[in-house]
Amino acid sequence: MDQVYQHVEQHIRDLRRYAQALTHNPVAADDLVQESLTRALAKSYQFRPDSNLRAWLFTILHNQFISGKRHETRVGAPVDPETAEATLSSRPNQERRLIVKALDLALHTLPMRQKQAIELVVLDGYSYEDAADVVDVPIGTIKSRIARGRDTMREYLDA
Repeated sequence: MDQVYQHVEQHIRDLRRYAQALTHNPVAADDLVQESLTRALAKSYQFRPDSNLRAWLFTILHNQFISGKRHETRVGAPVDPETAEATLSSRPNQERRLIVKALDLALHTLPMRQKQAIELVVLDGYSYEDAADVVDVPIGTIKSRIARGRDTMREYLDA
């Protein structure tokens, strides 16, 4: 019994490492180690002095982990309220849909040349130079068409 109390501290780091490997969560690993050490100290009278303390502690930790998993299977895993809130709640996205629809309508009201320039540069990600090559016009013309198209779309959306 005294051997458990005297030598348990030297095994805590290894127990934490093993618990981390089992749980993949540092907080859960610390909880598992604490539960295991509490159980080991409470049951220290069962430890045989001629046996391996490290193996005995690891067995207790492993059994605590298995018992916890079985309990989670029956009852369910505990839920962290902050994680649940972030996972279960989301901001409404109706407004985003309306904005996208309005932008699409505004884009379709543009003259074909402005629409084509905006689609190439803004939507397809072409550089001004590449878009000018595709349409076979000078780069200044592409920039001008995009500027006029954006202005027209702003007016449409403001109306």
